[in-house]
Amino acid sequence: MLERRDERGALPLARCPATVPFLILWNFPVAMTFSPAMLLAVAAGGAAGSVARFVTMSAIGHWLGGTFPYGTLVVNIIGSLVMGVLVEWWALAWTPAPEVRALLAVGVLGGLTTFSTFSLDLVVLVQRGEMAVAALYMVVSVVFSVGALFAGLFLVRGIVG
Repeated sequence: MLERRDERGALPLARCPATVPFLILWNFPVAMTFSPAMLLAVAAGGAAGSVARFVTMSAIGHWLGGTFPYGTLVVNIIGSLVMGVLVEWWALAWTPAPEVRALLAVGVLGGLTTFSTFSLDLVVLVQRGEMAVAALYMVVSVVFSVGALFAGLFLVRGIVG
């Protein structure tokens, strides 16, 4: 059963529920509910993260050129580092409201990091016939992004304990 209620009997992410009925079309057994504050937090964070991605990728592309997707690589590594820091900080030292976690992790970092853009960049490199560059980009992106997340976890563990 997908219905898990908290100690007050509310579904996760639900305080003043707003039903999201389209999810029922995908055979979810119960309609998922979200508070208006939660949805606003995700939307605001997503807007901020998307703007940050656009500005960062544009600046890096201007500085380093557009032949290699440096901007996408940088935002994915930074986003993974920040996600690692936040997750570990929340686990060890601070328990923010669910809306704050959604604002930062789902909204800001979801808007900032760009796996879909990474995938598109990779396909473009392959379609250009730049197989070695595509392979390098794929390996560097995955290794450094996951490595940055671990670095964020260890950084917070070193500071917080």
